[in-house]
Parts: sequence; C-alpha cells; structure tokens
Amino acid sequence: MVAPPFKDIAKAFDPKSGSQYEALEQLTQIYPFFATPWAYLAKAAQVQKKMDAERIIERAATLANDRAVFKDWMEIEVSAPPKFSEKKTHKPAPKKKTKTTTKKENTTPNSKKNTTKDSPLRIEKKKAERTFIDWLDQDEKPSITPSKSKGAQWDVIDSFIENNPKISSSKEISPAKNINLAKQQIFEKEELMTETLAKILVQQKKYNKAVKAYKILSLKYPEKNTFFASQINEIKRLIEEAQ
Repeated sequence: MVAPPFKDIAKAFDPKSGSQYEALEQLTQIYPFFATPWAYLAKAAQVQKKMDAERIIERAATLANDRAVFKDWMEIEVSAPPKFSEKKTHKPAPKKKTKTTTKKENTTPNSKKNTTKDSPLRIEKKKAERTFIDWLDQDEKPSITPSKSKGAQWDVIDSFIENNPKISSSKEISPAKNINLAKQQIFEKEELMTETLAKILVQQKKYNKAVKAYKILSLKYPEKNTFFASQINEIKRLIEEAQ
C-alpha cells in the first residue's frame, strides 16, 4: 500500500478510518521525527483503541512542540469530516424565515437561546482546533530570547569604561599604560562566567577560583566537559608546582 500525501489525510481526517491509520503508520516510518503525522496517528490509535496506543501517544508527546496543545488535541472529539457537521446545523435556519411575522417573533428568542446554550461548546472546540492548527504551522526553530547575562555583561563593561575615562582611542594608549584586565576582579558571578574569565583567574594565580569557574562552565556547556576537565588538571599541576 502506497501512503497518500499527508495533506489529503489532514483535510478529511477520520480517526476511525482503518486505511488512514495504516497510511499514517507508513508516514511515521518514513518520517520518524515528523511530529504532525504522529499526532494524527496518536488520535486515531486512541479512538480505535489500538494495543500500542499508549506507546504511540508517548512518542507523539515527545515530538510535540507544545504538550499542552497536544493534550487538548487528544481530548477533543474529531468527526469525519469536521466541517460537514457545521453545515447541517445552519440549514434549518432559512426555512424558519418563510413563516409569518408573529411566528418569527416567537422563533427568534428560541433560536437565540439555542445558540447561547451551544455557543460555549462550539467556542471551545473552535479554540482547540485553532490552537492545534497554529501549533502545526509553527516553525520548529527555537525562539531567540535575549539572555539576562548579556545585559549584565554590558552593565559591567559600561562601569569599566566609567572607571577608566581616559581610554578614548587606540592612539592615546601607550604600551606603558596598557591596562591589565587580569588585575581587576570584575567578573566573579556564576551567571557571567566565561572561558576568558577563567583564563584571567589562572593568570591571577587564583587557582581555586579558576577550578570553580571551569566546573561552572562544565555545567553550562556539558558538550565541552572533556576540555574543561583537562584545564582543571592543568591548574592542579600548576598548584603542585607552586607548592
């Protein structure tokens, strides 16, 4: 069986359809990290009460960008196709308009009552469908948010410039007046720790603080643990030589 395009399944999704379930299974095998077919497959597995429904739902939840939206998607009832049910409810309305004016007056309040009673359920379903569609249309790239540490670093840089107002251009700085940043204990907060600052602590021969700095960096950047561990070993060697 050749799986149909996913757009065709999404347009006329029927969670009770066995053929769509098989097609979604094939799509998840071809594209194992595509979250949307997994969400549809999880819904179908839940409705059809498949043996491996729990495994499929867990897999779809791990791939979901927003688990709250995925939870709403699993809780709403999906008809096949969903748009046809809305058209049937609107058809009786024009027939009532052909009656006399007195009957219209009697029917209008009843129709308003019916709409007010049904509107909360319809609004909740529409909200759930819209949020799920918005979730499907979301770009999977992580959003870029400004970090607080960068703002704090800029504040420290500004304070450094204020404390050294004579530094205006590269021409005015002579080799004898070069400022050694290693002598200034500016960056000691954990949230501002960088590799450069750790090296400065080593230059200051503050080995204990340097070891602590590299340990903090290893927690912030676990992918560079081996590099930071080698730096810590080098610092321990320097401590032994100093003794």
